[in-house]
Amino acid sequence: MAYQVFISFKNTDKNGYTADKKISEDLYRYLSEKGIRTFYSNATLLDFGESAYKEVIDGALDEVAVMVVIGSKKEYLSSKWCKYEWHTYQQNILSNIVKGSIITYLGDMPLSDVPT
Repeated sequence: MAYQVFISFKNTDKNGYTADKKISEDLYRYLSEKGIRTFYSNATLLDFGESAYKEVIDGALDEVAVMVVIGSKKEYLSSKWCKYEWHTYQQNILSNIVKGSIITYLGDMPLSDVPT
């Protein structure tokens, strides 16, 4: 399946689900209702075993036109998977693998807290 949008977010922290998970879930539902094929790990990865996660994520990052990064806290944006997804997609753009855009939702987080 060719995806059009990839949603990157931190799913859980030490207190359970993050606020970012709820925002990303709402965005996924909205985009899906509009017929936009969206990669949302909590729904998309259910059909794959854990060992296939990276391969499936990499495949989606090689085809999407838009990545939406949702990060309400600096540590969420710096988390292992969020950082991996964001950096991989940015590299795909710079390497001309995709002609894409990155959209960030930062909530109330100051722009100065966004990792490089």
